[in-house]
Amino acid sequence: MALSNNRYGEVSTIRAYFDIISYAKSIGYVKELRNWQNSPVIDSGSSPFDYNPAKVETYVVDGNYTYLSFMCYFKSRYVGDRNFAQLLKSINYYGIFGHNIQTASSVYGKTSLGCQGHDGFQNLFAYPTGYTEIVGDRTDVGNGYTIVGVDGWDTSDSKRFEAVGVKISAGTDQTFTGSDAFNIGAISIGRYMDFPHSANLSMNIKYNYDGIKSKNSTSGRTINNINYYKPPDWGNYPRWTHISKGVLDASGSTDEDWVNKYNMKAVSGNGRREWDLTWSFLSKEDTFPKISEGNMFAHNMDKVRYTADGVDALSLKSNDSIISTMMTLSLGGNLPFLLQMDNTQQDFAFVRINQKSISIQQSAPSLYTCKLKLQECW
Repeated sequence: MALSNNRYGEVSTIRAYFDIISYAKSIGYVKELRNWQNSPVIDSGSSPFDYNPAKVETYVVDGNYTYLSFMCYFKSRYVGDRNFAQLLKSINYYGIFGHNIQTASSVYGKTSLGCQGHDGFQNLFAYPTGYTEIVGDRTDVGNGYTIVGVDGWDTSDSKRFEAVGVKISAGTDQTFTGSDAFNIGAISIGRYMDFPHSANLSMNIKYNYDGIKSKNSTSGRTINNINYYKPPDWGNYPRWTHISKGVLDASGSTDEDWVNKYNMKAVSGNGRREWDLTWSFLSKEDTFPKISEGNMFAHNMDKVRYTADGVDALSLKSNDSIISTMMTLSLGGNLPFLLQMDNTQQDFAFVRINQKSISIQQSAPSLYTCKLKLQECW
């Protein structure tokens, strides 16, 4: 079901999306970035996995192929270390930002996600059991940005989770050619979590214009020096613009037709948004991981057995909480993550946590209060 887009920026039940590749890069766990059957070659210095949608690159198909792909290989590949695989099994979304995939080729078919591993003899693969529409979907991605939910995986074999990637495929019995070129700003693959309930009503929302500096001249005039006044655009589109296939068809079925008729970049929203949010009456399960040692996600641990409340950790499932998911995958809010103001609405921002530490207060037995300052970033 498509998200609505008519809530006037209200904050309700927040959903936060955390990019696992950004997390792996920050802790030095990425082994290699690679793109297949398209150029220019990506690497750790410049790639769509940099999580910067404004840095749009054009990727040209190298020949006649049925698909092109973008892969991230982790340091667990070939070495038999399966610990990171437990995190990859929890992937439940992928997103492509600043793209023109719908109109880049006349034979475009769909996008998809996959994981790959190796057992010493051959490549092994894992695929989602289903996809959920969040913004667009994998077979009608539109242009601008697309976010697709992942319902689960067709295997739990840890050998198959040593790399992850996004594929763009041509239609059935069709082939891309060397004249096909795709614009892509950023690819995100990771895990989202829904906060257990809405933030308190006493929230504070600010619009900061810190890129505009004013001073008075000797004649008394006010002079504005504008370094920036809004986030950078994503290629042909303002950020957070999704144009569906139906709208593109109505405008002429090409990216250029839509841009010429409906370009909104000159009048797109400006300022930097900031939120001061408080959640009260959080349960311990929504606040802390069940087990603090070892795997923060307490998911299918292979080597060491821990016991908590008489439950063997080997039988525990992943459980999202503020500490285990949000603070771990964002490194305490220092890594940017994607914030959805209401998980039923199409209203997003890239944010960081704008405070040096997170304080959680116990307000009643087994109930907690958490305050977060979030600042839009680009």
